[in-house]
Amino acid sequence: MDQHIVAKHANKHVYVRINNKIVRGLVYLKEPPETLQVVLLGIDHAMLTIEKKGSPAETLEFSEGISLIPYLKGFTSGEIHLRIEYEREFREFGIFFGGWPEFNHKPIDQDALKFLFLPLNNNEDPNFSEFSDRFLTPTKYYIQLQYARGFYDYALGFYMVHTGKEGNIHFESALNILAPFKTKSAITAQRVLALRMNCFKLLRACGSSSRFTGADLFFNQPEARFAKEITFFRVQNGVHKNTEYILINSQILSLMP
Repeated sequence: MDQHIVAKHANKHVYVRINNKIVRGLVYLKEPPETLQVVLLGIDHAMLTIEKKGSPAETLEFSEGISLIPYLKGFTSGEIHLRIEYEREFREFGIFFGGWPEFNHKPIDQDALKFLFLPLNNNEDPNFSEFSDRFLTPTKYYIQLQYARGFYDYALGFYMVHTGKEGNIHFESALNILAPFKTKSAITAQRVLALRMNCFKLLRACGSSSRFTGADLFFNQPEARFAKEITFFRVQNGVHKNTEYILINSQILSLMP
């Protein structure tokens, strides 16, 4: 995924690197990082706001890049929220120290299915406004807000493709946001997006019982392409169809139209 991000956005973007690795919108650390940097590519300058739980927010302007290690002194647990504003755009990052926080994701999962995914599956317009009013308000707990944003972008990307428009920017956003989450809904979305965006290495985490195992074998283990039979699943509008495929001699043959 890091290679995909760099390839697609090498000319202009904002990155956060922790221990020399690009991180997504949310990350948790068991120990303080050795390095933590905000890096600008193709952007002259940006405004950075740092919010630490229990401390006043700090705002500063920077160019090219900045190390945040000096701002972490004495901070060993809790959340740090970063907001980087540049050229009328912004990026947000949440860094959790000492463990991944718990939050109630079930209402978001249920309403994402009700207002976003099922309408897409039925060739209807998703109710983006209802979902947004319920979960995308600034007063929401940041981790819940990000989780909901991931599914919003996920559904919006498929909706735009369904209506003949380009949806890749929303697929990329959804994958970035949902990558740290380990709920069943988030993992399913990540694997659908891995197929959609040709990020097949992300499928290597699939277990033998996963519905994506066939795809993992096909794309990541070349010798499996010549297997007599592997179960594969079609994805349409972001919703799984229980349609089996047989992989024979490197070809995918549908059992159903």
